[in-house]
Amino acid sequence: MAEVIEQTEFVGELDTEIKAEGVLPSDEVEAPDWVKENTSDNGKIFGRFDTMESALDYYKAQEVTHTNNMRDIKNEQKSKQEEVQSIQAELQAETLKIETMSKISQELLNNNMTFSDDMTKSLEDSGITPAEAKVMAYELRETNLASYEVMGGEDKYNEAMEFATTIYDETQQASIMNAIKNNQVSKEFRELALLGLQSKMSGSDTPSRIVGNSDNAPSIRGYGSFTELTKDRTMAKRDKTLMPQYLAKLALTDDRVLSLHG
Repeated sequence: MAEVIEQTEFVGELDTEIKAEGVLPSDEVEAPDWVKENTSDNGKIFGRFDTMESALDYYKAQEVTHTNNMRDIKNEQKSKQEEVQSIQAELQAETLKIETMSKISQELLNNNMTFSDDMTKSLEDSGITPAEAKVMAYELRETNLASYEVMGGEDKYNEAMEFATTIYDETQQASIMNAIKNNQVSKEFRELALLGLQSKMSGSDTPSRIVGNSDNAPSIRGYGSFTELTKDRTMAKRDKTLMPQYLAKLALTDDRVLSLHG
């Protein structure tokens, strides 16, 4: 005989809300493809972020930092460029001043140490005092006399200078020969250069005599780096006796070094 189950009365209230942990499949939001593609095995985006928002916030902050860094780099580059331009302007002004003084010094010697109106105006435009020009004129006269002695007289010296214009290009004339004429190099180098020029005139391969030890023979070259140039420039400003050597090397320096690209 089948068992009969008696009905019992329910005591209490029905809970209409079902409390469950997690999310129902029907409530899940499909993640964008880029999230799926960049989610690592550990379940985190790019292996480190729990949500898309946290990833975006991080990379936005990185972008701001990068932008600030690039701005600082550009400002630093601009500052360096302005510094280089300033140095080049000073170098050009100093070179122009030396060239003006050299020209007027020679004119003074030719004019019995008397200034013409044009010479006075050139001095004023270049910021050179008459006293400076006279000092350089006297130095030039001493240099010329020493060069005449090396070459065997003024006529032979002038002949050598004329010959130099036929064997040297404009760049060489503006540097080496101009330095010799205007006392911008050491006495030893000037003498060797004159003897070398004399040997070229006579068809010989070597000078008729050598001054000093060959291991210590004076030499001149252009600057190989902007750092080297700057150090010498600073020292020459402190010690004016070094300015001729500095200007002589500067005249032989490649433009790529002057523009910081060498």
